[in-house]
Amino acid sequence: MANQRIAPFRRTAPWAWKFGIGLALVALSLVLAGAFAQTSWAAEEESSGAKVQPMTIIIQPPPAGPFNVRIWVDRPVYYPGENIQIHFSTSRDAYIYILDLDTQGNQRLLLPNQYETDNFFRAGTYTVPRQNYSFAVEGPAGTEYLQIIAASKPIRVLEDLRMYFSATINIPLFGGQLQATLGGPFPLISDPRDLRTRIEDSLRADKSIQWTTAYTSFQVGTPGVVIPPPPPPNQPPVARADADPTRVEVNQNVSFDASRSYDPDGSIVYYGWDFNNDGRIDATGMRANWRYAQAGTYVVRLQVQDNLGFTSVDTVTVQVVAPTPLTQVMIRSNPSGADVYLDGTYMGRTPVRFSTTRAWHELRVKRFTDEWRTQINLEGLDSIDIEIDFD
Repeated sequence: MANQRIAPFRRTAPWAWKFGIGLALVALSLVLAGAFAQTSWAAEEESSGAKVQPMTIIIQPPPAGPFNVRIWVDRPVYYPGENIQIHFSTSRDAYIYILDLDTQGNQRLLLPNQYETDNFFRAGTYTVPRQNYSFAVEGPAGTEYLQIIAASKPIRVLEDLRMYFSATINIPLFGGQLQATLGGPFPLISDPRDLRTRIEDSLRADKSIQWTTAYTSFQVGTPGVVIPPPPPPNQPPVARADADPTRVEVNQNVSFDASRSYDPDGSIVYYGWDFNNDGRIDATGMRANWRYAQAGTYVVRLQVQDNLGFTSVDTVTVQVVAPTPLTQVMIRSNPSGADVYLDGTYMGRTPVRFSTTRAWHELRVKRFTDEWRTQINLEGLDSIDIEIDFD
């Protein structure tokens, strides 16, 4: 989908073209080869677009939250030559990027572009183009995809594409110049897979960026041929992470459960657990167990994947505290065999040894009808030895 053709060459000195065309073509080939060797991932002239599989550009959004974005078009089917408008909405102020993947697998940046360089939008609903230009549908027939990415800050790798809106190379020719256009209003991406990796790396590198993404598609038809509406796009799975307990002591077991996760239109085939949020998967499976060796607050990340390769992430927080210091308590009685109760809990018959927290406790020792009861303060004590004489 594009709105115009950009001529790859234009002359600025007519007489120079006549006398220097041979030299110009040689020089132009060398310059373009060097330029594209450095920028092949970003943009190239329209006629040399790389062929990729549809939806290569799709990257998975973060977990659903208060930051939402939508993108849509007016009809499910368009025909070559028809103009198309793209609608989108964002729930908060954001920098908006729209990428197009046409029916031949060519990918280009539609927004921002040479005509609309300002891609910061307040929360609301918008339609592009907004300026004096248009988007025209091209052939051949097939499915065309649109993806929108909304971010709280500019995404550097996409901002870098701005330099190709009207990038030209000037070649001196006997006092004149020959200009070669490298980009155009809507830069063509030569390697969408590499761009996807760069976008994901850019988002991971700046943790302060809040972002989300959405996509839509439409059919490009052949005139006179009726195309049935396309099937609805695959919906990503929904991850749900649970932990029990969520507050534990060091080396205490925590059970993790992803059984509440689901996929609206398929099945979940993979569960991956990252227990300390370091980016590495520590366990797989719907359920897992883990013990933490150090105190701290841990954000546990669950990633699920459905049968079509779409993923979703959920997190759960576990608070790990240092072990509570305990006091060793030894209770003896004369004669032995007396029942011992601590705070109403039966601890055994004398002589009996147990551990308890360093605090005030009620101690009760009973032998037949005789009973001894007291309040004991164990604060700051490593151990205590108590002996009761019933004679």
